[in-house]
Formats: sequence, structure tokens, C-alpha cells
Amino acid sequence: MINKRFSATTLASAIALGSWVAASPAAYGFGLNAPDSEWIDKYLVVGMRSDDIGAAIHVSNTEMGADRQLLSDGGSVPNSVQQGGPNTRDVFAERWELAGGSETAPPIGAASIFEGIDWSGNMAVTSNTGTINLSDIDLFADTGVQCASRVNKCINDGNGNVSNTHYFPDRSTSSSGLLGNNNGVSGFDSSPLLGEIDLWKTYVEGLTANLEIDVDKIDGYNAKDKKSDVDRFDDNLVRHTFETDLDALDTDGDGLAVIDLGNGKDDFNLDNTDWIINSASGRTRAIFRINGETNFNLSNSSILMGDGYVGTDISNDDSSIGGMGALFVKTEDGSSDSSDKVFNFDNVVLNGIGIWDLVTVGDEGNTEIGINNGQGCAQFIGSSIDFNDTRFNKCTQLAVSLTIQAPPPVNKVPEPTGMLGLAVVAAIGYGTKRLHNTQNAE
Repeated sequence: MINKRFSATTLASAIALGSWVAASPAAYGFGLNAPDSEWIDKYLVVGMRSDDIGAAIHVSNTEMGADRQLLSDGGSVPNSVQQGGPNTRDVFAERWELAGGSETAPPIGAASIFEGIDWSGNMAVTSNTGTINLSDIDLFADTGVQCASRVNKCINDGNGNVSNTHYFPDRSTSSSGLLGNNNGVSGFDSSPLLGEIDLWKTYVEGLTANLEIDVDKIDGYNAKDKKSDVDRFDDNLVRHTFETDLDALDTDGDGLAVIDLGNGKDDFNLDNTDWIINSASGRTRAIFRINGETNFNLSNSSILMGDGYVGTDISNDDSSIGGMGALFVKTEDGSSDSSDKVFNFDNVVLNGIGIWDLVTVGDEGNTEIGINNGQGCAQFIGSSIDFNDTRFNKCTQLAVSLTIQAPPPVNKVPEPTGMLGLAVVAAIGYGTKRLHNTQNAE
């Protein structure tokens, strides 16, 4: 159910005060009390489990630290490994064009997606018995793979194996050779990284939700299938997408909207949908918590940050997204012996999204993040990461520093009048009503 902060008084106060944000002198991207992320920000992929359970990171085909073709057409160009890459074009090209984008640009309302090389493909294996399995990869990274275990064990023993994987050091477009010891693979102390991850798990679990999305399926919100939750507000809109207005949910003005996803029992399925997560102010970010026994399954769908973030600290000079605007976090398993993929994605484009499986922090976890055929700007942390046919670069978790004035005192809250009142009511109703439903959002 919707958090009690969505009261009549809150709505009226928001109208009376206009666009004030908070009485705080500064705000952090994911909340005023968010833990540090100095170590977390170093890596595109973090895998935590021990080799006794399986490889912590398994990536097969095509590139990490780069996204050189958007949308990817499944061909071997520009891959030096001469293997076919992911094919996302067949799923997204036509419906994005119908939604006001193009064959290579996302729907109207979404921020542009980075295309190129940014050498952000650093990976971390945190267990002192952990291993990594890479094959047919172009790895663009300023550090490469860091292993808490012995390097030779990490890449050669047990489930560890590296084959036909080329390493491209920072700012180099020429491979320095096959990835291996002293060429893109090194040892490190993982305890500071694990310490940060553990603090984030505690932080996320302690947050109060602004909203619950308790349906088990969202299906068909795209221009091709003609289902939409926005065109009923404006007949001139041509896009058919599923959108979340974070500003409307951030009723306490701390720059963070917390949304609980799923009913805690059934899996949450996002199918054939383009989901745009937006903040018109560019100030509000989101943490989506995957509840209880719910896992998150995504098929033929995109999750994209909106164009309200263009020109903010999470956008690059070319207006594409370079930082994270939304975290999807799983912190509770629901059972002691689950080995499910808690995130199971097939045919996906992500932009500005973090996918964190924090069910177990440390080397004893057996849950998994699995992606088959995907690309975009994201970050992945979990017990085990299993990718096939992907192009991903890293979205960094960046701090927001805002000078925010305290709101003026309110002696009397007026009745909503004029376009301002209508706009605020529409925005908050739009950001809440359409997401909360006890029936399937189909």
C-alpha cells in the first residue's frame, strides 16, 4: 500500500510551497544517510561466492566496459573476438521508432544511451577461493579483473577459466594481448569492498517505502503493442511506455523514492515493456526493493532513466547517461536454500540501472544474476553473475551536491487553484495510482 506520507495535507502543502525540495543543505544521490561507495564505484561487476559453489563471475561473449553498437545486431563487428554479439535490434528497433525514437535511439521521454568505449569494465572476485570464467570477451578496463584469491587459482583452477578474452588497458583501442596474470588480472584485498556492500544492505533494508508495486506482471507497455499508461493524459503523446515519476513519490524531499516491488511470494515479471524512470527535476533517484521470495524476471524489455536527468551529474557531456538513477536491490531470500536466479533477464536494454543481489554478502551465497542478450549502462553486484551475449559499460553511483533552501513557514494551506494545483495533483496521482494495483497490470 502507499506510504502514509501521501495524505491530503501533504498534497496541499506541496501545492502551497511550490517547488521547494528539502530543508537540508545537501543531498546524496541515494539518500542523505547513504553509505560511502568509493570501492563499489570501481567495478562494473562484483561476484562474491566461493568456487566450492561455482564461478563468481561467468561472462561469455561479447564486450565489457564498452557498448560499441546500439542497438546491437548480433553480428561479429566490431568485436575482435570474431564472435556474434547480442541481438537487441530485433526486439527494440521497431517499437522504439514507433515511440518517437529511432532504430538506435530510445523512446521519447528516455535519456540517450552511451555508445562507444569508456574502459569501465573492471570486475572484482571477492572470495579468497573465488574464480572467474570468461570466454570470447573484449574487456575494456583501467584495472581489469581483481581477485581476492591467488590469481592463478582465480583464472585457472576449479571453475576458473579464461579463454579468447582480449584485454584493452585504459584509453587503448589496441589489445595488450590475452587477459591473464600480469595482463589485466591482479590480486587485491576485498575487505573494504565487502564492508561497503554490507553497509548498503543494512541501509536499504532500513528504508521506509514510499510505494508498493504489488502486481506480479507488467506486460505490453510499448508502442508496438499499443498499451500505454501516459497517453490517456495527453492525446498528443505518441509514446506507449510504462513510466514512474520519482518527484511525485519523493514527498519528504530527500531526493530518494523507495519502492517495494512484488508481493513477496510470486515472481515479478516485466515483459514486452519499455519502463522509463524519470525525475523532471533531475534530483530524485530510486531504490526498488525486491521483497521476500519474489524474484525479478525481465523479458524483451528495457529499463531506462528519463530525460529529466540530462544536464545533471549522472549524464555525460553528450547527454547520455553515465551514472545510476535507480537501484534494483534484493536483500532477502525468503528461504535458506534458494538457488534461483533472483534477477533473470532475457533480451534487455538497461540505462542508468544498478542490479544488486545482496541476499548474501560474502562467499556463501548461491543466488544468481543472469542476463542473456543484453546491453547498456549498468552495474551488477551479487553472489554469482552469469552473462551471455552482452555489451555493458558501468554506471557509477555519484554524489549530488545541491544547495537547497528551507521552505517558508506555512500558516494556512490554500485550496488547490489554477494550473499549479491541477499540475501537482496530476503529477502525484500519476506517479502513484498507475503503479499500485492489486490486479495484474496487463
